[in-house]
Amino acid sequence: MSLLCLTLLLLLLLLLLLLFLISLFGLLVMAKTIPVVTPAVIAIVEIKPKIVQNIFLFFIFILTNYII
Repeated sequence: MSLLCLTLLLLLLLLLLLLFLISLFGLLVMAKTIPVVTPAVIAIVEIKPKIVQNIFLFFIFILTNYII
């Protein structure tokens, strides 16, 4: 059962990394095309990972409690 939880955790980590890379790439593309909107986009991108991080930590908390 713990192996399944570890696999799920690993998949979640990979998904988070993929989301981060996509948002970073999108930010780079936007920075090249629209220099005026960039500060707003940077602000949004800085706020979003906090929410994602909180959700991720919540999932880790649930999984660790489930394993114990």
